[in-house]
Parts: sequence; structure tokens; C-alpha cells
Amino acid sequence: MPSYSLPAVLVICVVTAAGLLVFLKRSLRYLQYFQQEEYENGRFFNWYLANKAWDKIASPLVLIPLLGAFFLKGWLLLVVAIIIEGIALFLVFSEEDPLKAGKLTLKMTDRVKRIHRLATLFYVLAVAALTAAVFYGAGGAETNLAVAILIIQFLLIQSIPLWLLFSNAALDPYEKSLQENFANQARAVLKDIDPTVIGITGSYGKTSTKILLKDIIGAVYPTFSTPGSVNTYMGVTRKIREEMKPEHKFAVIE
Repeated sequence: MPSYSLPAVLVICVVTAAGLLVFLKRSLRYLQYFQQEEYENGRFFNWYLANKAWDKIASPLVLIPLLGAFFLKGWLLLVVAIIIEGIALFLVFSEEDPLKAGKLTLKMTDRVKRIHRLATLFYVLAVAALTAAVFYGAGGAETNLAVAILIIQFLLIQSIPLWLLFSNAALDPYEKSLQENFANQARAVLKDIDPTVIGITGSYGKTSTKILLKDIIGAVYPTFSTPGSVNTYMGVTRKIREEMKPEHKFAVIE
């Protein structure tokens, strides 16, 4: 088993812990847009490329201790790593909170939680496997170890969106089964209540038209309507299941 000095081991711990914290924070920001793209991998990946949404903060900073690893040793490299990782964490955690900021904030639905938890598990397993590989592969050469660990962190930070895509793909069969179950419940509610359904379609003005119609019809008859701009398949399904009442005579849905 290769032997390394205490500073070298601590560098691994600092870099790995910082990388996990960056993942936990940054993955929520990506999930905010993943949710807006209705959890469709292709649409989210196109958004990622179109907006050049790769990391431009944490991973470039990793290059500093990476270069320093060729010249610095022991405790000095550890100090540099702690400082740089601290700056990276400060900048990442200073970013807007996706749960509070943005036109459409991140809603921590059960599906978001499932995707995030599984993606985190994938990330941790990848970190553990890669760290173990370089720990043994470096053969006791601390410069090689430090360089490999920092390169891995650079790549893992840039790959955060991919872990979300992998997680979503792995969960897809379960999600489809769950969605179909919820949809059947919504169909049963519609069948039992049997309201007159008015569907609003189009490119622009759907929400305003829906609200106007709901107010007009609602002045005479009890009327169900999805709140705000809720117009996705599962969003409408959920509102029908949870909020449609037997007294509703009309349903205005976009």
C-alpha cells in the first residue's frame, strides 16, 4: 500500500470535501433550469449548450493549486489548496439561491429530491472510486497524487449536469409509472365530477386568457382553474387531483 505524508492526505480531504459542497450547491442551480425544461434530458442539454452554462468559477480556480502542485510540497501546498478552495466555495455559495431567486424558482418537489439524491449518490461513488484509483495508482509519488486529484476535481465540477442527466435517466421508468398512476387518479376525478372543460392553447396570452375566463364564468358558476402559469402535464394533473371539488361546474385549463 502506498505511503503518503499527512499534508498530502489532508490535501485530498480538503479538495474532496470542497468538491462535494460545490456539487450540492451548484446542482440545485442546474435543477432550477432542468425543472423548467420539464425534466427532459435533451431540452436541458440544449439549454446547457446554448447558454454556455458550464462552470466558470470553481473549476478555473482549481488550476491554481494544480499548477502549484508542480512546485509546492507538503504543508505549503495544503495552505494554498485551503485558500483557493475557500475562495471557490465563497464565490459559489454567493450565487443566487435557486429556491428564492429567478422568474421561476426551484420547487423542491418529490421528483426533484429523488433526482438530486440519486445524482449525489452517483457523484460520491465516482469521487470514491477515482480517489482510490489515483491513491493507489500514484505509487507514493505525492506530486502525481496532487495533480491527479485536482484534475479529477476540475472534471467532476464540470460534469455536474451530467450526474443530473444520469440520475433522471435511471429514474425514468419509475417516474413514468408514477405519472401514469397520478394521471389515472386525475381522470377518475374528472369522470366523477364531469365539469365542462375549457382548454386554453396558443403561444402567448394563455395565462391571462385563462384568468379572465375563470373570473367571468366563476361569477356565475363554481369554476376550477389551475393557478398561475401551471400548464405542464403533471402540474395540471396534480391540481386536478388536489383541488378540483364536486361543486365545480366548469374547468378552465391551459
